[in-house]
Amino acid sequence: MAMYGLIFYLSSLPGSSLPTGIPDVIPHAGEYLLLALAVVYAFRGVRAKRFAAFMIILLLFLAAADEAHQYFVPGRHCSWLDLLYDFAGIGAGLALGHRLFKLPSGSRSPRSAG
Repeated sequence: MAMYGLIFYLSSLPGSSLPTGIPDVIPHAGEYLLLALAVVYAFRGVRAKRFAAFMIILLLFLAAADEAHQYFVPGRHCSWLDLLYDFAGIGAGLALGHRLFKLPSGSRSPRSAG
């Protein structure tokens, strides 16, 4: 997924190359809000509740993996608070995506959608 590739690239930048004066919540929540919107858009025709749960777990795992990755980047750190911001962005993106893309409700399986 190109969006996560961009997030991973930005996380690979050394701390010295990042702009200062921007609260951490803005880039963390913003990039994961956009990622969640992209995922919801990509799978907007799928109706299964189990798939939605899988999507949430996958996004949370990607955020945690990216935060752990920052531990190894010079000038960056791994922070529980940053992870919380990522999770907030995911929640906001999923909620917004549900409203924007008018996801169907119901419990049909992904195979029967379409």
